[in-house]
Amino acid sequence: MFQSGNIWGNIISSTILKPELIENSTFVSNISFCGSNDCPGSESVEIKKAQKSTVYILCGIYVSCALFAAFLVLTLIDSYDKIGLVHSKEENKNPIKLLVNTLRHLRNKNQLLIIPLTMWSGFEQAFISADFTRSFISCVKGVDFVGYIMICYGVSDTLGSYGFGYVIKFVGRIPCFLIAAGLNYATILLMTFWKPNEESSYILYIIAILWGLSDAVWQTQINAFYGVIFQSSEEAAFSNYRLWESLGFVIAYAYSNYLCVQIKLYLLLFYLTVGILGYGAIEFRLKSQKSVQITPF
Repeated sequence: MFQSGNIWGNIISSTILKPELIENSTFVSNISFCGSNDCPGSESVEIKKAQKSTVYILCGIYVSCALFAAFLVLTLIDSYDKIGLVHSKEENKNPIKLLVNTLRHLRNKNQLLIIPLTMWSGFEQAFISADFTRSFISCVKGVDFVGYIMICYGVSDTLGSYGFGYVIKFVGRIPCFLIAAGLNYATILLMTFWKPNEESSYILYIIAILWGLSDAVWQTQINAFYGVIFQSSEEAAFSNYRLWESLGFVIAYAYSNYLCVQIKLYLLLFYLTVGILGYGAIEFRLKSQKSVQITPF
């Protein structure tokens, strides 16, 4: 359900950002500078922009949705005391102690090995939401197409989240992670070597769908994997999960306006490779531990 937010949010944006509400119909002077060729400060690319009033309307709708969601949580979700649940000792700790436990958890080798893949989750989400929508969709098709193409991403992400939950029961965890990595490698290489043009703009939809499928694995299975390998310290583990994923977001957004898209794509390849290697090392450690436990003395 969480991933379906991509669908509803982009339905709203595609409805508000109608082509007739865009100020300039000639939105790009040289389409060859879109995609991986897009660099900060390039004067060859001029993306058409929505009117300020349209942007204010869109932001107002999103803020209203957020406030309405908060209202529903406050009024409809029962408190722990009402349903008879008791807070754990970890939850009763003050924020300083929770922070200390989070940092102490970094002593765990598995936690150190899973950090690159966790940060990758932040990197890939930041890229698809910022760089892909700006340098690929807006540059090639215009800002009014962002919602339509990202709806495909949202549908793919939502269905993939449900689908991989069932697939993992039959093929296991490792194949699902490898499938997601393979989809990301394929789409990154496609974006790197694709020469943007109007005739092949359908590739944008393909990229969005494939990236959505891979994101479905990262968002669901990394969470589940944390629960498997850190069963005795879930609070500190999931705090680390949010910490390192958020750091991936921060780093990606920090250099977004300073690096060419091609460099960002190369960085994504590096991040993904390091993340998968770390994940593989954890799986090897888990199998080694199991083999030691069942070895007769």
